[in-house]
Amino acid sequence: MINSSTQNIPIKELIRMEESCDPKYRSCESLYNSMETLFWSSFGIIILEQLDIVESHGPTKWTGRTILGCYCCCSVIVLLNMLIAMMSNSYQDIFNQADVEWKFARSKLWIEYFDDTATLPPPFNMIPSPKSLFYCVQWCLESIYQSNRTIGFNFRSTRVS
Repeated sequence: MINSSTQNIPIKELIRMEESCDPKYRSCESLYNSMETLFWSSFGIIILEQLDIVESHGPTKWTGRTILGCYCCCSVIVLLNMLIAMMSNSYQDIFNQADVEWKFARSKLWIEYFDDTATLPPPFNMIPSPKSLFYCVQWCLESIYQSNRTIGFNFRSTRVS
């Protein structure tokens, strides 16, 4: 059908038409140009006027546009299926690691309360605990020791009973 539409035109006439063809209408001139046109049509960047034929070949024009439309629809379906498969795979990986992530977060929370800074959880950490009183006394003794050390008094050598 497509071949029969070009049989009536002599070869010399086809060569003359090809040489005089505007560069913007060469989107399907070679295999490379056709592949480039199909690639950019996947992103929606195609100008349908580039597919126009100079001579009036109704069936050829209709067939070309139909094939291009089918290609675009198939490529969108394939790309959406790939996206769904990748998202499903990512979700499955996250779901498989959920228990490990939960244990890690729980351990991190526990370790947060085991350090030397806070003994009680936030509402109760305003009340001084025995641990904080011990650290306060220790800090006072160390500051006295540092001040006496500059004077020459050795605080560690004296014993407190």
